[in-house]
Amino acid sequence: MTSSQAEPSKADPQVPPADETSRSEVQPTGKSKRENLLPWTGAGIALTAVVSFGVLTFFVRLIDGQGSWWKIWSHQLTDGKWFEAARVTVALVALTVAGGAAYLAYRRQRTADENQKTAAETQLTTAKAYKLSTNQHASTLRRELRTRFTDAAAQLAHSSAAVRIAGVYAIAALADDWHSRNEANEVQTCIDVLCGYLRLPYDPEHAVSHQTKRVITRPRVDSDGAVSGEIEEHFEFRQNDREVRKTIVRVIRDHLVEAASPSWSDRAYDFQGAVLEDVVLSRTSFRGPVSFAGAKFHGKSTSFDRAKFYSESTSFVLAQFHSKTTSFDLAQFHSKTTRFARAEFHSKTTSFVEAEFHSGMTSFNRPRVWQRVYFDWDPRPPLAVTGSKPDSVLPVIWPPVALGVLPE
Repeated sequence: MTSSQAEPSKADPQVPPADETSRSEVQPTGKSKRENLLPWTGAGIALTAVVSFGVLTFFVRLIDGQGSWWKIWSHQLTDGKWFEAARVTVALVALTVAGGAAYLAYRRQRTADENQKTAAETQLTTAKAYKLSTNQHASTLRRELRTRFTDAAAQLAHSSAAVRIAGVYAIAALADDWHSRNEANEVQTCIDVLCGYLRLPYDPEHAVSHQTKRVITRPRVDSDGAVSGEIEEHFEFRQNDREVRKTIVRVIRDHLVEAASPSWSDRAYDFQGAVLEDVVLSRTSFRGPVSFAGAKFHGKSTSFDRAKFYSESTSFVLAQFHSKTTSFDLAQFHSKTTRFARAEFHSKTTSFVEAEFHSGMTSFNRPRVWQRVYFDWDPRPPLAVTGSKPDSVLPVIWPPVALGVLPE
């Protein structure tokens, strides 16, 4: 082996590893802390001894009345006088030390009070800053939600059916977000927009056509019967609006079933005068005000099977049922008042089989059209009568007498 190839050197036991050095620098041990206090303790003891000696010398000179002020051993005192000088010295030094300790305690307490006051002010400032930040965040979020509402409402007015359907889901998502913030009024606003769309003029005959406008020209007839010119009537249609309206009804239904989360059951629903096709609102629950007054039901079927109405009032006044079948089977009416007065039942069958009428008053008075409407207490050959009419269901004399469709 050559001289350049040195043997591996053994670790120097006097040099601690780097990590131990850093730990010892950052975290001094308890022993080192005690060692740091020793000089100060010794200095305090020495200072107390010096002061005590000086005080004792002073009192010895006063008691003796003569001699040196510094050479305590040059004074000739009796034992009693030495004891008196020592007693006064100890008392004075003890009093001084006690006063110093009291002063230090006072300063310590004052410092602690100031620190506590500063901490309280800091905490208060932090709380105010947090509240301000929270309010700013809430305001920002509210502005974002309102912007989303404006954009979604604009989508509902778009000429494209696909864009309008997207607007329906955007409004529903916005209502759910408002619901998560416990903003019931804002949720109601979103529902009002959806119901308002269903109340817009709608002709089922043009529901799936691409026609956007129809112009009808007819002759102008004067009061004396003479023809003078022509009159043009312009009708505009929203293209393929049937799917948009079905989407709205489906979204509302999904939020009204008992398993819905979030649920819109406690909100108000205004379907007055709406034209509805193939409505399926079965197994839904209405706990807020609901009105289908003047609504027109078209399509193959209309279903309110197992629906529950708990609102203050439920209205189907002047409603028109034109769908092939209409069913309220197993529906429950718990509202204070439920009204089907002056309704028109044009369906091939309208069924209220096993429906429960718990309302204070349920009125089928003065229907305009009453045909093939069946209840548990109505004979349906070959089926037998399975129940009796509750006293709360009007009219008393059953079945109701149809008044006929009145001219509008």
